Amino acid sequence: MPLAWVLFDWGDTLMSEDGPADTPMALWPEVRVIDGAAAVLAALAPRYRIAVATNATVSDRTSIRRALARVARAGAAPRRHRLRMVQLEASAHARRRPYD
Repeated sequence: MPLAWVLFDWGDTLMSEDGPADTPMALWPEVRVIDGAAAVLAALAPRYRIAVATNATVSDRTSIRRALARVARAGAAPRRHRLRMVQLEASAHARRRPYD
């Protein structure tokens, strides 16, 4: 089966997490795209559906979209409408099972 979707983690994969941990990213004084992330997204977007996956607890879906819009207006990210959002809930009892 051909690859249809490519998912990217939100924090420190697409967007820098260098900011106040208790404030939604959209409200930070400065938001920054990880170097090279925009170019990778732009290269993949014509061929694949792109989604942002996150287990963020301070930034909700709306806040994440606003942070993306801020960097898009600055020309640092691809157009927002090409990205989908997948928000995952982290559980204190969940065990990470790599590559299952």
